[in-house]
Amino acid sequence: MRNNVLTVLLFLFMYFTCFSQKRISDEPISFGSVGVGYGFYVPQGNMSERFGNHFLVGLNGGYKFNSNFEINSSVNYLFGENVKEFPIIELANNYGVFIGRYGDIIVPSFKERGGVAIFSLTKIFNNFLNYPNPNSGVFVSLGGGYMYHKIYMEAQELPYFANKDIRRGYDRLTGGPGVVMKIGYALHSNSQYFNLRAALEGYAFFTRSLRKYQFDVGEFDESRNDFFLGISIQWLLLIYKQAPNKEYYY
Repeated sequence: MRNNVLTVLLFLFMYFTCFSQKRISDEPISFGSVGVGYGFYVPQGNMSERFGNHFLVGLNGGYKFNSNFEINSSVNYLFGENVKEFPIIELANNYGVFIGRYGDIIVPSFKERGGVAIFSLTKIFNNFLNYPNPNSGVFVSLGGGYMYHKIYMEAQELPYFANKDIRRGYDRLTGGPGVVMKIGYALHSNSQYFNLRAALEGYAFFTRSLRKYQFDVGEFDESRNDFFLGISIQWLLLIYKQAPNKEYYY
């Protein structure tokens, strides 16, 4: 019985090995991809005045053509813990202390929250560092999208913060379109399940306040240049139907 099980497992291993090996050939092929990504970024421009370093984590999908051109899209959650702007400071008492509903001292927590959606065109240069196959190599990506961000405040113990509309009156919600550029390396292996990309990235968004009124400043209609630079890594699952001309036998 045990020998039969081992035989079946060995057969399945060889089958899936052959199947995956023959899908990535000695020539570029087309395939779809889905994956997840994670990145670390340093803000520039107006964004550096409000926030410190932040992160992006998101889902991405794309389709690569035989020409090694690729279309990509992604949706990302933006988050960080370093906030430099404190809009509710006016709510503190004369000693700069926040008092809760039961008379206790409250220390509010400020965080950066937001999102980024991107659509881009990518070119993989397989004549330069194309290991392990012509579907891999250095890539350059240029795209556009939309970003929004806000100051998220955790201070529910403050009596005036129990109301969501009041919290919105201080959150500095901001959004707008922008451009994204990436340069990195795409490793598409002979396995559908082990495919990685690493990149240097630059984001430039031209945003405006989405709240027309903020309680601490009154009418609020500012235009901003929100930039950030960073590095990212992605894991991809490849999806394809066609087999290449060259097959592998074991």
